[in-house]
Amino acid sequence: MSEIKGIDLIIDTNYILYRSVYSLVAIDSLFGDLENVLETTFKNYLSKYHFNKIYMVSDSKSSWRKRIYPEYKANRKELRDKQVEIDWEFVFKTYDTFKSKLKNNRIVSIEAPNIEGDDWIRYIVNRSNGEGYSTLYVASDKDLNQLLDFRIEPAWMNIQWYDNFKNGKIYLPKGYEILLSELEDDMDLFSTNENSDFKQLLQDLMDKNKVEVIDKEQSLFIKIISGDTGDNIDSVLKTPTLTNPEKFMGIGEAGALKIWNDFKTFYPYEIRFEKDEWLADVLPLILRHKKVDKEKYGETVESNLKLNRSLIHLHENYLPQDIKDSINNVR
Repeated sequence: MSEIKGIDLIIDTNYILYRSVYSLVAIDSLFGDLENVLETTFKNYLSKYHFNKIYMVSDSKSSWRKRIYPEYKANRKELRDKQVEIDWEFVFKTYDTFKSKLKNNRIVSIEAPNIEGDDWIRYIVNRSNGEGYSTLYVASDKDLNQLLDFRIEPAWMNIQWYDNFKNGKIYLPKGYEILLSELEDDMDLFSTNENSDFKQLLQDLMDKNKVEVIDKEQSLFIKIISGDTGDNIDSVLKTPTLTNPEKFMGIGEAGALKIWNDFKTFYPYEIRFEKDEWLADVLPLILRHKKVDKEKYGETVESNLKLNRSLIHLHENYLPQDIKDSINNVR
């Protein structure tokens, strides 16, 4: 019988902040209720389970990714600047006050210059799994789907919760049912076995949210090929349209899925994204999909594959040494 050791809770506080801000602005209640909404939201998360550790992670105002791609997330500031009715100075001041109030022995607040919340979540998830703990991370970014995974022995599972007021989602790793089948309930009242509590939490989340089962390998593959419009990352190849040579079209998620299916037909191995072998295998499939020749576009696609991989794949191989040192110093 496999046993769940415990669960670490990780909260992307930037996501919770922006969700709260836009909801309150819609009802003209930002100045009166922002701090109360943040506090109520976090208390609700803490009441869900007797979590082993609780982490609040925040984005820095800048990101190390801008060093290699200056246009990274440039579109987000433009969108915020257009929303003149939002007093962002008040928002971030309230946010800082809220974070300072939550600091205690049970909650760890993590933020450092040039490091994004996704980087912290990747680090904490990997560390927790290495110690045998499951994780529940509250975040909207689908880039984090690549962290969805589970093991039988020691037993742990990573769950992503997109907690949205109207249409929340729970992302689960492909094959998660295998782990659940190995978790037997322990009826001993004095047992420290958490299997029953873990399954009850998972069932509660599944009952109240839409469930989406994720193949993490496929998800990351598609993201790297198609890019991420939310982060201002283009697909690996954009070519002129037939009707208008001045208009360019990239590879969307549907196109990337077709390339994925072709890739797995010819190369059914498990992709090690941090290695370069798969890049050589996928390159001709991308060129064939876009119906272009290697001589003209090959170098561009290879360069963009490596760029997108370094921006999207959450792996320490791409971190500058100063960023790696800052992250690894967190205990």
